[in-house]
Amino acid sequence: MEIIRAKEVEEAKIETLLNLNQALDKDLLIECGYVVNMSGKIAGCFVLDPIDTQEYWLRHLYLKPDAAYAVIVLLETAITLARQNDAAVIYVNSHQSTVNTLLEALHFKRSHMVPQITSEEATAGIWWTYHVS
Repeated sequence: MEIIRAKEVEEAKIETLLNLNQALDKDLLIECGYVVNMSGKIAGCFVLDPIDTQEYWLRHLYLKPDAAYAVIVLLETAITLARQNDAAVIYVNSHQSTVNTLLEALHFKRSHMVPQITSEEATAGIWWTYHVS
C-alpha cells in the first residue's frame, strides 16, 4: 500500500475514484487529500483538511470494498501524516457504528465539542477527536 498526495495523481485516476464515490469533493481531495495505491490501482482516499495550524479534520475516508481490510492502516497513516504536519488534534465526524468502533479501538475519543468549521456536515453524526502526541 502506497499513500500519494492526490495532486500528484493523474486526473483520470482521480476521476475513476470520484465515479466510485459520488460524495467525494474533487477540489478538496486534490487540495489536501491523499490517494491509496495498491498494486498500481487506486483503492481509496482520505482528506486531511486543515481547520487551523494545529487542527485537522479527517474527511472523505474511502476504501473500495476489496481494500476495506486496510482501513486501520489507513487511519494510522492519516494520524502519522497529521503528526508530521505538527497537528495537535484530528477531528473525525462519523455516521456509522462500525466507524465508531474503529475510532474507539484506535483511541479516538468521543467529543462534545465541534470544531470551528462552517459546514452542514458539522451538525450531523458523532464527532471524535484524537490528540496527536
